[in-house]
Amino acid sequence: MSLSMTCTSCSSIMSFSDVAVGKDSEHLSATSRKVIGELERTETIRGKDQIWMDLYKILAEYSSENWDGEGALAISEKAIIEALRFINNLPTYVVGLPLPEITADNDGEISLEWYKNNREVFVVSISGKNRIAYAGLFGTNDTHGTEFFGESIPPIVLINLRRLFS
Repeated sequence: MSLSMTCTSCSSIMSFSDVAVGKDSEHLSATSRKVIGELERTETIRGKDQIWMDLYKILAEYSSENWDGEGALAISEKAIIEALRFINNLPTYVVGLPLPEITADNDGEISLEWYKNNREVFVVSISGKNRIAYAGLFGTNDTHGTEFFGESIPPIVLINLRRLFS
């Protein structure tokens, strides 16, 4: 069993505690350094610290198998880094695009959710395998699919984000 400790009063990504105890401590520390390196390349103007804190929490709390007591798969370092790459590639031209809510899924993926109300929502699931799944509800219309995620966000995902926030 491992115990990781995060700073609860940190105001910056550089203020996180590097304290971890247990067999996974070295892995967690090395992974944290990789994620920080990826975040430092992130061009997202607002919310860097919040995104880091959300993903750091997911990494610290959900990187072990069966984290939910019901057989959940571990969230991988690759999924965390891919989520950061996705956020980094979000366009600034989508006016009013808020930061997504970031959650861990029991299938080992990370979900990014944009929510306006119960009939207007868009979710992207990131696997860490250069594959993203998406689903959206726009009033009485819906959409869903799976796309390759390489160097840029697939156009259909951007179209749906614009659809939600235009």
